[in-house]
Amino acid sequence: MSPQEVTKLISTPESLKSKTVLAFFYATGLRVNEATYVKLSDIDRAAMRIKVTHGKGSKERYALLSPVLLKQLTDYYRQYRPEDYLFNGSKKGSRMSNRAMQLLMQNAVKKAGLNTAFSLHTLRHSFATHLLDAGCNIHAIKELLGHSYLQTTMVYLHLTTYVRQQILSPLDRLTPAAMSSPGLQQVLATHSYTSANALYCQGITTVIAMSHSGLRFPRVRLQ
Repeated sequence: MSPQEVTKLISTPESLKSKTVLAFFYATGLRVNEATYVKLSDIDRAAMRIKVTHGKGSKERYALLSPVLLKQLTDYYRQYRPEDYLFNGSKKGSRMSNRAMQLLMQNAVKKAGLNTAFSLHTLRHSFATHLLDAGCNIHAIKELLGHSYLQTTMVYLHLTTYVRQQILSPLDRLTPAAMSSPGLQQVLATHSYTSANALYCQGITTVIAMSHSGLRFPRVRLQ
C-alpha cells in the first residue's frame, strides 16, 4: 500500500475503535495474532514502546509506540474503556478475535474503494516498506518485525537486489575537492546521494536505542 492508500484506509471508518485498530497495525507492524494479545499493561508510555508477548516462536520483543499512536490510543481508551486487553471483543475483558480484526479491515478496504486483496498483513508489510523508504536500516526493521534472521526480512521485502544496488563505496562519499582528477570531480559533483543517504536509519534507530537505554520521552497518560 502507498502512504496515500494507508491514509485513506484509516480515515474511512466512522468508528474510533476501527480507526485505532487500523492505525495500530500500521504503526507497529505486528502480526494479527500478536495484536490480539496486547494488554493495557503492555503499553509502556514512559519508554514509548509496546511489549509483544505472543510473538512467533513464543518470542517476546518490543514494538514502537509512536506519539501519534499514543494520542489515538488515549482517545480510544477514554471512549471505550477496554479492560485487560487493549482491544476487547464483544465482552469486556475478552480479546478481540483474529477474525473480527480481519473483518474490520475488509469492511474498511471495501468502503474506501481500495484493492480488496489488501489485508492486515498488508499493513504490516507497508509498515516495513515505508520504514525502509524513510531511511530505516534493514537490521532495525528486522528487530521490529520479530524476524530471527536478516535473510527472512530481505525475502519478506524483496530487497536482496535493492539493498545491494544502493550500497556506496567509501570513495563515492568523498567530496569533489578531495579528488585530483577533473573527470572524477565532475562525476562526484553531479552524482545524487539522496537515495543512498536514505539508507541510514535516523529517527527509528534513535527511538530503539533510547527505549533500551532507559531514556524517557514526553509522557502522555491513558486516563
